[in-house]
Amino acid sequence: MTARDMLGNLQDYDVAELLLLLAESGRSGVFEVTHRLGLFRLAFRDGVVQNAEFGIVRGEGALALLLREPRGSFTFVPRPVPGEASTPMLAMLLGATRLLPPPPLIFDGPAKVRDDAALKDLGLLDDEARVVREVAAGRTLGSFEEGSVERGVVARLVRLGVLAPRKVRVARLTLEVWRGGESTVALDTSIVSLWTQQLGAPPKEVLLRTDEGKVVRVPLVAVPNLGVRLLVAPDVLMRFGLQGGTSVLARPPERDDAQKHDAR
Repeated sequence: MTARDMLGNLQDYDVAELLLLLAESGRSGVFEVTHRLGLFRLAFRDGVVQNAEFGIVRGEGALALLLREPRGSFTFVPRPVPGEASTPMLAMLLGATRLLPPPPLIFDGPAKVRDDAALKDLGLLDDEARVVREVAAGRTLGSFEEGSVERGVVARLVRLGVLAPRKVRVARLTLEVWRGGESTVALDTSIVSLWTQQLGAPPKEVLLRTDEGKVVRVPLVAVPNLGVRLLVAPDVLMRFGLQGGTSVLARPPERDDAQKHDAR
């Protein structure tokens, strides 16, 4: 989608994503929605919000009304827009969502924080800034108490893309026979620590993927100073047909992996 003349129905789009796309295009113009409650208008100048109105309501309140009931036909017409205002679209969206009940939290694992200039211009409140710091330090979203102010904050920030799922890193390791273990594999403590920070809890198992595409799931223990070596108990090698000296890709199971495994 581009920010040329646009028209459509809001029920086919995510309103926040649509407005952010228009802002990121850096264009000037007016976004209008013909709504059952009246006409919504939001003006951009070089991608920055100049004003928003919905009937007699102005600013973030007008946008909140549209977000509450995102329906109606819309148009965006590029044209010169006068004004001196400098409200980033993301900041206005955050302000509007503060006026509404928190949305559902769509994931509850670890998250990464959007790292760009827009984050600096958000105008985070104290509790929002604190939540962002805790999430950046590795706290999982599901650890914020249901119904709490903090839970509402993370739900809003996820809704706007400020917080996004953090994917765990995959390690390429070389298999070696491990005489000290039984039915387990040993990974370097530093790798397990990194995964713990990314997942919010220490992993108890590891998924191994060979170059031939075979995927196996094995209990793990952490051992210091292994580097890129993966120590594998002999019974694990035999059970899964693995060979010492070969390499595998290793990562911890995530929530979806666990659910699939339990279903089996």
